[in-house]
Amino acid sequence: MQPFKIRVDGLKEAVSKFNRLPFLVKTALRLAMLNSVRDVQHEARNTHQFISRTGALEQSVETAVDYNNIKGYILLNSDRASYAPYVHNGAHYKGDIYPLNKKALRFKIDGHWVFAKRVHPKNRKGDPFLFKAAIAEYSKIQENFRMATAMALRK
Repeated sequence: MQPFKIRVDGLKEAVSKFNRLPFLVKTALRLAMLNSVRDVQHEARNTHQFISRTGALEQSVETAVDYNNIKGYILLNSDRASYAPYVHNGAHYKGDIYPLNKKALRFKIDGHWVFAKRVHPKNRKGDPFLFKAAIAEYSKIQENFRMATAMALRK
């Protein structure tokens, strides 16, 4: 899964001017980006629609910031939760599932054990909680950058 990116309109012009900005403004913009990706991460971890049993999927929401270009990334670490892309994007199954080493599959439905020789799974609709979190935090991200630049210019 590709990382989720936060894009700032007019970034190319800002980056060209960025090299001429004072150190305080650069630091303020970097901190604003860091705070913005953390806000989206926190929102994604708290406002999802899936049922969490172990917390691994929430912990798989990670952030990264490229401080040189002021870019923020929010991504799902599939090493922590291998099923994360399927929950976020949905799963589309082709064909049936058969047991590999046993005679039947065994799983629970409504608290009762069920056995089956094969299963035809339904396609699962995804829960794009990263995108929803970014949309929900849009105004807060704008405010982070507005406050950061105002504070840096005051100094």
